[in-house]
Parts: sequence; C-alpha cells; structure tokens
Amino acid sequence: SAHYSSLAIKQNPLLAEAYSNLGNVYKERGQLQEALENYRHAVRLKPDFIDGYINLAAALVAAGDMEQAVQAYVTALQYNP
Repeated sequence: SAHYSSLAIKQNPLLAEAYSNLGNVYKERGQLQEALENYRHAVRLKPDFIDGYINLAAALVAAGDMEQAVQAYVTALQYNP
C-alpha cells in the first residue's frame, strides 16, 4: 500500500524497492506520472534493480512511450540477460 511504502521511504530514503512499490500503487490508480517518477527514482538509487526497470517499462508502455519502454527493458536485460 502507499501508506507502508511511504513509511519505508521515511525510515530509509535510499530503499529503491519502496519507491518501486509506491510506483506500483500509483500505476494501479492510473497516476502514471507519479508512478514514473517513483520508478525512475528507484533505478537511480539502485542502477542494477531489474524489477525497477521492468516496472518502469510497463508504466511507459501504459503512457504510450514505447521508445523509452524499450530502453528500460534493454537496460533490465543488460543486468540479467
């Protein structure tokens, strides 16, 4: 939930997984801009965070940005071929 992800972020602002989880909540609510911001922050904090790139790519597809989505998928594949 957004509440628990926010608490986790407050406790540890460097926890990439919490930002990704918060992104998932926003994506489910249809708040794609907020979801994208959280996913991007997650992968900035943890550049080898494969799930973060996959979540980012899915949100980019939902937003209609196929070029950036492909780039996010390619980055995920670089870390886990």
